[in-house]
Amino acid sequence: MRVTRKTHWQIRLQNLFFTLLILTIVGLIAALSIRYNYQADWTASGRNTLSEASQALLRQLEGPVTIISFAQGPSAKQQISQLIERYQRYKPDLELAYINPETAPDQVRKLGVASDTEVVIKKDGRQEKLQDLSEEGLTNALNRIARSAETSIVFLEGHGERDPQGRANFDLGNFSQHLKTKGFQIQSVNLSAQPQLPDHTQILVIASPQVDFLPGEVALIQSHVNHGGHLLWLTEPGPLPSLDPLAEDLGIKILPGTIIDPSAQLLMGRGSTAFALVPEYGNHPVSERLTSATLFPRATALEAAQESEWQPQPILSTLSRTWLETSSLEGDIEFDKGEDAVGPFTIGLALNREPSSSKQGAASKDQNKPENRTQRIAIISDGDFLSNAYLGIGANLDLGLSLINWLAHEDRFITIPARTRPDTSLQLSSITSWVIGLGFLLVLPVILLGTGLLIWWRRRQR
Repeated sequence: MRVTRKTHWQIRLQNLFFTLLILTIVGLIAALSIRYNYQADWTASGRNTLSEASQALLRQLEGPVTIISFAQGPSAKQQISQLIERYQRYKPDLELAYINPETAPDQVRKLGVASDTEVVIKKDGRQEKLQDLSEEGLTNALNRIARSAETSIVFLEGHGERDPQGRANFDLGNFSQHLKTKGFQIQSVNLSAQPQLPDHTQILVIASPQVDFLPGEVALIQSHVNHGGHLLWLTEPGPLPSLDPLAEDLGIKILPGTIIDPSAQLLMGRGSTAFALVPEYGNHPVSERLTSATLFPRATALEAAQESEWQPQPILSTLSRTWLETSSLEGDIEFDKGEDAVGPFTIGLALNREPSSSKQGAASKDQNKPENRTQRIAIISDGDFLSNAYLGIGANLDLGLSLINWLAHEDRFITIPARTRPDTSLQLSSITSWVIGLGFLLVLPVILLGTGLLIWWRRRQR
C-alpha cells in the first residue's frame, strides 16, 4: 500500500482519535471511582467484611459517632484504621480521631484512659471505653451506647449509706459519674422522708447502710423486690438485723466475720490482710469478660439457700488460702484452726427469678415488657470496691459497670463467630507432599538436565 500525504494525515487523525478516546475512558473511570465507592471481598470467609449483625446495627444507628484512639505506633494505627474503615463503609458519619497521650495528658485523664490500647466511643454525650478492639467488642460497645431508653437507678439514703454524689473516699461519686456518661439516671431517696420509691425505679441500690432500717422502709424494699424490681445490695461485715427479712426473702445468708487474705498483704503492703483478692472469675455475664483482679476491702462471706424460688449463681469467690476472721482485727491477725472457717468464700451472688414468680410477672404474660423480663438481684459483700478510694484499682470499675449493665438487662452481647482463613493456608497430605517434593527436587532437575544434554548431543552431531 502506497502511503500518500492524505493517507498519512488519516493515520495521524486516527491515532489522535484513539488517544483521546483512551484518555476520556480513563478520566470517566477516575471520576466514577471518586464518586462511587465499590469494594469486593474475595476472601473465602469474607473476613474483610463486617458481619450481618454489625451491618444491621449500623443501619439502625442514628447520629454521628466518634471513636478516639490513643495508639502511637504506625502498625497499631494501621490496624485500628483498617477495622474502622469497615464500619465507615456502612456509616460514613463515624469518625476516627487520635489523641497523643504525651502531648495531651489532660484529655487522657479526663476520659479516664489507663492504656494507649484503649479506645473511647462517644455519642450524644455518652461514652464507652473499650479495651478489646475487635469487631465483636466494638459492635457491642456501639450497641450499648446507642441505648435509647435511660435506666433509672435509685440509691437509698438516710442510714449512713455511701453517697452517689459524694466526693469523700467512702462515697460513690466517681462511680456515679461513670454511670451518667453511659446514659443512666441517678437519684437518691430517703424512705423515711419520702415513704415510697419513684415509679420509674428500675434498679434499687442499697449501698452499705450503717444503721438499721425502719420496718416500713424494709417493707417498701420487699415490695420492690416482690413486684419484679432489680436490686444491687452492697453489704458490709457486721450485723444489720433490720435487713434480715430481705435476706430471707432472697434465700441468702450473710455470715459473721471478715475475710482475711494473706496474699493481699503481699500486694497492698503491711496491714492489708483484711483485703479480699479475686484474681479469677467464673462463667457469668457479670464477670466473664474481666481481665484483671478485683480487690475488696473488708468483705464478708455469703451463702445461698439450697431450696429457693431464686436461681443463685456465685460470681465472685476468694482464694482457697483465705479464712473468715470472727474476732477483732486489731493487732496481729492469725488463723485459729478451731474457730475460723477456711475459704474459698463467695463474696458475690447473682440471683435470677422468672417473671411468673413475682407478683408483677404473674399479672401479665407479655414478655416484651421490661417488667416481665427475668428479675435480677446482685449481692456483693463489700461496698468499698466501688468507693472513690478503691474504684481505680484493678478491674473494680469494670466489675461495677458490668453489674449495672447486667441488672439493666444490657448484657446482651452480639456474638460474632471467628472468621476462618481457608484461603491462606494449603493443607497437603503426606503422600501429596512427598510427590511434590520428589518432583521438584529430583524429577524436574533430571528432566531439565536430560533436555540440555539431548540438545547438546544433537548439535554435536551436525
